[in-house]
Amino acid sequence: MSTVGDIVRWNARRYPNKLGIVFEDIRLTWKEVNTRVNKLAHALIDRGMNKGDKVAILKMNSNYYLELIFGLAKTGLLSVPLNYRLSEKELIYIINDSEAKVLVVSQDFFNVVGKIKEQLKGIQRFIGIGKNIPDYMETYEEMIKDYPEEEPDIEVGEEDLFNLIYTSGTTGLPKGVIRDHRSVEVNTFHLLLADREASSQDIILTCFPFSSLGTYGFDLGFSYIGCTQVILKRFDPLSFLQIVEKERITSTVLAPTMINMILSHPDFDKYDLTSLRAIAYGASPMPPELLRKALKLLSCRFFQLYGSTETFWGTSLSPEDHVLEGDEKQQKRLNSAGKELGSTEVKIVDKE
Repeated sequence: MSTVGDIVRWNARRYPNKLGIVFEDIRLTWKEVNTRVNKLAHALIDRGMNKGDKVAILKMNSNYYLELIFGLAKTGLLSVPLNYRLSEKELIYIINDSEAKVLVVSQDFFNVVGKIKEQLKGIQRFIGIGKNIPDYMETYEEMIKDYPEEEPDIEVGEEDLFNLIYTSGTTGLPKGVIRDHRSVEVNTFHLLLADREASSQDIILTCFPFSSLGTYGFDLGFSYIGCTQVILKRFDPLSFLQIVEKERITSTVLAPTMINMILSHPDFDKYDLTSLRAIAYGASPMPPELLRKALKLLSCRFFQLYGSTETFWGTSLSPEDHVLEGDEKQQKRLNSAGKELGSTEVKIVDKE
């Protein structure tokens, strides 16, 4: 079995010159990604971080986010992704509750952290990414630049903890959910069962924030097979249309509201989206009428992924079940969450 840190190491060996990550003007091969990840890992070890320690991350999507995920995984550290839409009070609660020792922050949130840093009880070190980094933060690029490119000598296994991600707290305070490395591998197995045409030639687009279940599961799953990862800083329909055409995106995961915004955009017909092979959707119920519209306007396969923060993905509505014309039973299926995946077991406990 493997760990999340193995993904980028394998890809650097199998696909060294293949484009690994694309973010705005940054284009990195898998070998270059692995080099930067190793430098980060050595820098964190040299700063006294020990296996099992936690690193909170407050930033929008970028190449740095994947570097952090892989670098922390290689050293046995846990990433704590923070929802950047949270209030200052909520951020204070989660950071303190997680017992994170390091907080990595992008320039979008320097002001927020400046206001709350005195209330962050366990944070021993702040690391800044971007420009105009405050004096109390260490600069990410300066921190990693002089460290070796070799793999860190830390033993990490599939049962070691990988990350701590917080639920939305709809029934109370947010609750931390811990995942180990094996859960990511199982989720990859489920993802590839749901999308059986996936290959290393796919070019994946990240639209969800990295603090969400969908992005962690989707990006890491496709990273396992060496796909190129194209990252949107944050979703908007025009940026989606532009980047799909420019980078020839083949697969992505979207929420129903995102799909509706894309199809309703006044410039939708101006962009070439024929590179799209498959779109996964989830995170909220899909209105059947919207799904039918998407099937008519986009010439690609659709599949639904259903799961939770605690379980990753457990069921999928397959591409074969997405039919525009069919009998009553087939049409009714468009309202469902599909069938169980792999090692998942589904049980109906009552009528509700």
